[in-house]
Amino acid sequence: MQIPLANPQTLDSFGRTTNKIWVPGRYSILVENSNNVEKYQELDAGETAESGITSLTNVQGANTITAEGVPTITAYVDKETYIFKIVNAPTGAVTLNIDNVGAKSIVKDSGQPIINSDVLANQIWAVTFNSTNDNFELQSSTSNVVDFYEGTAIASAATTDIWATDGNTIHVTGTTACTSFGTAPNVGARRRLIYDSAVTLTNSTNLHLQGEADFTTEAGDILDVYADTTSQFDVIIHPVDGQAVIGSANLALSNLSDAGNDKISKAWVNFNGTGTVAIRDDFNVSSITDNATGDYTVNYTTNLPDANYSSAGSSESNDATGRLLWMHPTVSRTVSAIRVQTGAPAGSQDAQVLQDSEVASVIIF
Repeated sequence: MQIPLANPQTLDSFGRTTNKIWVPGRYSILVENSNNVEKYQELDAGETAESGITSLTNVQGANTITAEGVPTITAYVDKETYIFKIVNAPTGAVTLNIDNVGAKSIVKDSGQPIINSDVLANQIWAVTFNSTNDNFELQSSTSNVVDFYEGTAIASAATTDIWATDGNTIHVTGTTACTSFGTAPNVGARRRLIYDSAVTLTNSTNLHLQGEADFTTEAGDILDVYADTTSQFDVIIHPVDGQAVIGSANLALSNLSDAGNDKISKAWVNFNGTGTVAIRDDFNVSSITDNATGDYTVNYTTNLPDANYSSAGSSESNDATGRLLWMHPTVSRTVSAIRVQTGAPAGSQDAQVLQDSEVASVIIF
């Protein structure tokens, strides 16, 4: 008993087939003459059924797409790729049904659905069937928008591995202090972290934090991480309260370099020079000596490096005459103190009358 051909052929008067011959497993045929000269070649796919490429025609629809395969297909084959041109731009999730085999979802980027910004007019798509997930995976597209996806939340740890995740944006839970973000898969990798609790991050060669100082997050703070190397990360901090990031660095004078120390005030004071002299506020001023009416000595808590410093001051009064403040004309400043005088304005300093000042201020650089 003979089994009928699944693919019957019609021959012409010369004994040649008049229709295509489909060879199982590889859809192509080559016809040569007796001298091995190529006479005819048909390459509709040219690949095995397990990894072929099929063109689609008669494409219809937008979100629900139907099409016909060339050649017609009877089942979706794992790892088979189908190429077609978009007729109508989708506005959301998309399914594809080829030759009425069945509608299957088209997804991108590890299962994410298609959105309207993924599609441009007259775009050519290549989709590959994934039999495990029973869907088509988009292999090519051109989009005006780059979308980032939120991955599974991770718990804070001394080494918080932000790279072993399924998304670009990650919530960080817990309160364990962190000194490292682990090892990035490549230079230039990026992550956005959203902290759900207070976590102290240690500034280091691994974590190059904004402000170059340790930072403690609060719920809602967002951190952008860039892999400058696979083990050194630049971190930009966006506090939820909108405040500038200063960090927890020691900003005391004793912690400043010589260059930085020269740029800030070495001492200043605001005091009441009437009645019993009283300091309102100060820095590095231990006391004010009331020498006489309108004559005061400002004493430093810590001696200055030398007496070659600059000084400035101002004076205020509640009466109509006003007040001036100047450095004592005959007593030199020292590393431990400076003597100043206040008085009413006059035509010359010699003619000025010393008077107490309600508000006297002195600043030293």
